[in-house]
Amino acid sequence: MSVSKVWNYFSKVEIDGETKAVCNYCNRKLVGSSKKGTSHLNNHLLRCPVMKNVETQKKEMSTCPETAGIGGDFLFDNERSCLDLARMITRQRCPLDMVEHESFQTFVKNLQPRFTLPSQDTLKADILHVYREEKLKLHEYLGKLSCHFSLIMQFWTCHRMKNVYCCFAVQFLEDGVTLKKILALQKVDHSDYHQGTLLFERVKSLLEEWNIDKKLCSITLRSSASNDKMVQSLKSLLSQRTNCQMPLFEHFFHIHCITYIINLPLQDGLNEMAGLLDKIRNTIRYINEASPRWELKFQHILEQHNFRDKYSTIFEYVSTRWDSTFLLFESAMELRELFSHLDTTDCSFMDLNPHEDEWIMAAIVYKTLKYTYDSICSVLGCKCLTANVYFNKVCDIYSMLLELQNNSHKFVRLMAAKMKEKFESYFGKCRMVLAIAAILDPRLKLEFVQSAFEVLVGDDQARIIVADIRNILNDVFDSYAAEPGVQVQELSSSFSTSHMINQWRQSKRHKSAASPRAELNRYLQEDVINNAEEDFDILGWWRTNSSDFPTVGKMALNILSIPMSTCTISNSGFNNRTMMMINPTLDSLNLEIIEALVCGEHWLGDEHSSIYSLNAEPTDQEKLQ
Repeated sequence: MSVSKVWNYFSKVEIDGETKAVCNYCNRKLVGSSKKGTSHLNNHLLRCPVMKNVETQKKEMSTCPETAGIGGDFLFDNERSCLDLARMITRQRCPLDMVEHESFQTFVKNLQPRFTLPSQDTLKADILHVYREEKLKLHEYLGKLSCHFSLIMQFWTCHRMKNVYCCFAVQFLEDGVTLKKILALQKVDHSDYHQGTLLFERVKSLLEEWNIDKKLCSITLRSSASNDKMVQSLKSLLSQRTNCQMPLFEHFFHIHCITYIINLPLQDGLNEMAGLLDKIRNTIRYINEASPRWELKFQHILEQHNFRDKYSTIFEYVSTRWDSTFLLFESAMELRELFSHLDTTDCSFMDLNPHEDEWIMAAIVYKTLKYTYDSICSVLGCKCLTANVYFNKVCDIYSMLLELQNNSHKFVRLMAAKMKEKFESYFGKCRMVLAIAAILDPRLKLEFVQSAFEVLVGDDQARIIVADIRNILNDVFDSYAAEPGVQVQELSSSFSTSHMINQWRQSKRHKSAASPRAELNRYLQEDVINNAEEDFDILGWWRTNSSDFPTVGKMALNILSIPMSTCTISNSGFNNRTMMMINPTLDSLNLEIIEALVCGEHWLGDEHSSIYSLNAEPTDQEKLQ
């Protein structure tokens, strides 16, 4: 026998031996015996004031866009839900064929039977619709900004090198915070990647489309002949426009990717160790393919010498990416003792195991490669590092290469000379901006930069280099001083500045006005900040001290915000190819959809969102096939 729907609104309870029906809304108790029927219960529902109020609220919620979808009754909108799905798939990096999965279709049908899941083609159209909406919003947002922009370019490809893409992003300073926005992803012909002529036209068109050609102060990309040619053409074009001249334009327009430069010693060192690494890979294959009896003996050695934990990590790094190759190298250094034990138990293994002199040279080189690897990892660990953090890292690597050149082993000396020669050629292209960024760090200033060059190149050469740096620093300062209304927004203070402090600051500004470079000289001559916090906020320091150094402050904020690495786009500095790797599943899609997914994920996320996961390296097994 069916139960009346009225019991959805009442609960049966026993009170003093009688069955009562208690209203779920107003708690009124009515006769609940089945013999009395349910007419009196239905009549109560028509008059229940609490139920009327609840139902009225539900109807109001169903017609309110902000609360649509909340509660039992609402105004369903299939089109809106399709766009919500497109946003979710874009932002969460879900596969597009997700809408065709039977389990997902069942889930959606049970969740909302009225929702019609779009086909994959319709989903792509919705993704493009969302992309165009977000692009318009970003275009309007950037158009309202008066700050300078730095363009970042990074090249991507798939595993098979089928297609080449260029990802464009801008970095800028707004309200004292360094922000980054991806603008576009475009396919580039292989021929143009090596020539740069058409790439120049693409960059020019992109800057004009986003209306930032008159606000561009720098462009960051990795060093190559074609890229250098393209940047030179772009700089020549912009220099012809008088309204495009900005203080940083002349000296700091072309920024060579520092991660690539730091990576050079790591790549070269691993190349020189290629013979040793091949032997290590062969020993691993030999161990993995050994007989069960040999495996038991091997396991006994692991247990006996506490090698089990170390050995378990070595299998994960057999790859041709530089980070994986280095980690293989590092694991092998830790397992050197294990290999020596296996030498004594297996003659075949003895033939594969590196010789003692190879291990000795590897240990010497490892120290430099380890520091380089750690430096790259520290760069990749942050989204928007300020430019001041790189100078000391580069100097430390240079110093280690000098140390290797004096090593007693001829092989190590020759290897260090090759590494140093290439490193010097690239370091020379960016040392000026790195040094000036370090000078604008109140913890370092000119004294540290001069000391660093004295260690690296000697006192005489250091004086020449530092003199050139100081001349360019003066030129940039003069350009900023010539700009009208130089001022930097100060951080709000919890106390009111006293009249005496205002007079003191005003007096300093008058003195600076009397001598154009007095402000810069005063900053350089003041003591450096000692015992600063580990997480010292250099941009915050300059905003706080903008009253004392208005011109230097504006110059510092702009220079420190220049992106020194293309890895602010994708978190990979270890690729052994000339380009980053893009996820193979993306590469199979239409270019328009690829761009919509890459840009859309970034735009729909918060200001710290990234697209790191879109860069995927093939596994070692894939490379061996």
